[in-house]
Amino acid sequence: MIEFKVGGIVGAFGDSLYPSRGFTAHLTEDWAEFTIDLTASDLKHLIGGFAWVASKDRNPKGATFYLDEIRFESE
Repeated sequence: MIEFKVGGIVGAFGDSLYPSRGFTAHLTEDWAEFTIDLTASDLKHLIGGFAWVASKDRNPKGATFYLDEIRFESE
């Protein structure tokens, strides 16, 4: 399991998007598309533009994954 997130950096120069938005994905061997909904999010100042988190507790045998076409879109 890998957690993906946007925003959430705190401090004097932190993100305007707080708390972070994201989700935890249960990845398989097949490619899949995931979306983080940023509707009505304050994106004026964003230094934590994209992050992923993997932990030994959730991935005791390790984890290998690939990312492609990460993008921000608006309507």
